Amino acid sequence: MMDRSGAKQNKRKDFILFAVITVLTALFVVFGEGSSLGYVFGGDTEAYYIYFNHVGVVMPLYPLFFRGLWLLLGEEYYLNAAAVIQMIFLVAVIVYTVRCFRREFRLNIWATVVVWLFSILPFAILLPEDPIGHELMTESFSYPLTYLSVCLMLKSLNGSRKYLYWNLLLTIIASLIRSQMLFLLAVNGLLYFYLLVRDRNREENSTLRGSQNTGNDGNKVLPVIVKTGIFFILTILSLKSVTWLHTLYGKVFYDAPYIAYSDQTLVQHMLYLADEQDAELFSEDPELKELFERTYDECIDRGANHIFAEDGLNKWKYITGACGACSYALGDIVTEYYTERNQWPEDGIQREVIMSQISHKLAYPLLSAHWRDKIHEVIDLLPAGFVSTLLFHKQGIYKWIHLATLVFYLYAFAGSSLLCIFKPE
Repeated sequence: MMDRSGAKQNKRKDFILFAVITVLTALFVVFGEGSSLGYVFGGDTEAYYIYFNHVGVVMPLYPLFFRGLWLLLGEEYYLNAAAVIQMIFLVAVIVYTVRCFRREFRLNIWATVVVWLFSILPFAILLPEDPIGHELMTESFSYPLTYLSVCLMLKSLNGSRKYLYWNLLLTIIASLIRSQMLFLLAVNGLLYFYLLVRDRNREENSTLRGSQNTGNDGNKVLPVIVKTGIFFILTILSLKSVTWLHTLYGKVFYDAPYIAYSDQTLVQHMLYLADEQDAELFSEDPELKELFERTYDECIDRGANHIFAEDGLNKWKYITGACGACSYALGDIVTEYYTERNQWPEDGIQREVIMSQISHKLAYPLLSAHWRDKIHEVIDLLPAGFVSTLLFHKQGIYKWIHLATLVFYLYAFAGSSLLCIFKPE
């Protein structure tokens, strides 16, 4: 009777705890991130619903989400409805994540509260600029879906590998909302391989402990290789399915040329790494050569070039700022160049097409000439830039990023060393 009574009491405490967490999370998302249930525009918001059938690089599920709400609710209500759905989803996922961690790690109340506080941190640290729950951006779904992916991986560690197959499906959905979410495939694959090796070692330890090794190492390794190969094939098919579905979406809905914004990201880095003599790379195309020369001069005037960079711990900050300045410089020069010739179109889509084409034509010759410099630039941007982007986003505490990076590395090194010294039986 005592055990049954104690179990009921624990369930009651658990219910009260998560009722409080749910209310506090909802209050934070609705009022802490904004002042009402309304929506907020982000930098790419219009691409998702106004240019529903125009912008070729937008993954399909988020625009389809808007289009479905528009068909159901009409022009007046569909954007507000999108924000409400996003907020409900965000609250539900945060509460579920905290509950998952509490169960998997058997956390007490105070540890659960700490996990809850950290779970809302990514949605608080960018305020007031980016109220994720209210903002009509793919982050409003991709952030919570990342939480769900972590929960599935955690369940697979303590339970069955079937959760990783569910995670493959979740990754497809997340990637069709935001393409960067494909990184979850790599994490999922590495975890699957780890679980195979771990479970295989456990089986060997339980069945062969105290007995002589038969020497059939090939029989031990082969199943791991085969299962890993099958999971790898499923992962590749998951990756291809994202491409296929995106292509299908494009054939059904698009009525404008495909716009590769990745070229516009690459060209700003290559303009930062460019030198004056690189104009000769475009000697066969006088128009492109003039555009490069004028853009290069503009970048120099703005101090946005590698020749101005100073070595040091904060070099990555200069690089990111300079690359952004190069992007604006190119946009200004292209606009100015075509306006002078009365060739700058009124239509915004056509302008984007011109920018995409010029970016492509400039970026790849520069990349072929400066690929070694590009590798050095990537090294300069890591690890401090990665840690700041992933965890902080607050310039006021950038000085602590280097210390945080050092702590992460020391922690990883110490943990690996201890595992090597004190191997669990």
